[in-house]
Amino acid sequence: MLKNCIKIVILFVFGSLLCIFPLHSQTVAEPPSNFDEPDAGTEENPFLISNLANLRWMSETPEYWGGEYLDEEGNIALQ
Repeated sequence: MLKNCIKIVILFVFGSLLCIFPLHSQTVAEPPSNFDEPDAGTEENPFLISNLANLRWMSETPEYWGGEYLDEEGNIALQ
């Protein structure tokens, strides 16, 4: 019984990954619609994430996350 449950969980995880990877590869990263505003990305005017392309852009551009999340070399610094 336990072996069957483990097999089902493993199949579910791998099946989910097989569905996610093609979706990610077909999505082109696009900046949010308010990216060009002077104060965009601040606490007062956060980026407007309206679709998967905007979310992918955010995940690929940590330099726009804010200085408190980056170290001196521009790498992500978890606190």
